[in-house]
Amino acid sequence: MRQSQGEPGSQGFGAQVFSGQAWARRALVVAGLAALSFVQIFAHPRAAKPQASHQVAFQAGLSGTGAVEVHYAPAADLERVDLALLRQATRSIDIAAYLFVDQTLIEALADAAKRGVRVRLYLDGAQEASREGFGGRARGLRGIDKIELRLKPPGTEIMHLKSYVVDGKVLRTGSANFTYAGLKREDDDLVVIRDPAAIEAFAESFEAMWRRAGNMSEALDASRF
Repeated sequence: MRQSQGEPGSQGFGAQVFSGQAWARRALVVAGLAALSFVQIFAHPRAAKPQASHQVAFQAGLSGTGAVEVHYAPAADLERVDLALLRQATRSIDIAAYLFVDQTLIEALADAAKRGVRVRLYLDGAQEASREGFGGRARGLRGIDKIELRLKPPGTEIMHLKSYVVDGKVLRTGSANFTYAGLKREDDDLVVIRDPAAIEAFAESFEAMWRRAGNMSEALDASRF
């Protein structure tokens, strides 16, 4: 009887040993996984902790085709990005903007018009009237008289886009105004899209704004004083 009574005790002790061994194995597995993660982190630091960049390029778009580029100021010089895009134009540039007063880009538009590119500019009328706007800053530039300029009437909801399409092939949009500060100093982004669906959507919207009843036209003066 003593022997039979001792057997359950020995079985309990064995179960305790087995349980301890199981927990030890589990602890080793957890430690191994932690070590593996540690190695992966230091082997691929960028993947483990993504770093912010002033430019991001990825494949995207409404129809899933074409590259999208995102540039961030002030780390990136957005004026240079705009300048490169405008200089590529061979047929047309359609711009819808809150204001357009960056002198370098104004000169780029005049150069484009001078080489035969059709340039249409749709601006917020209140902004154009309240400061030395596009018309004033462009005065005297050769080719500026070939640019078509229409204004959304003051007193209406503002024109607040910062967008254009070049040759029907590339769309520029984003938060950056066409000002020196907006392109170089402020926290802004500039998005370049080559997706046909996105470009078509902007083109349709632009034509509707361009034909809007009540728009004002402004003649641009190419003479020098």
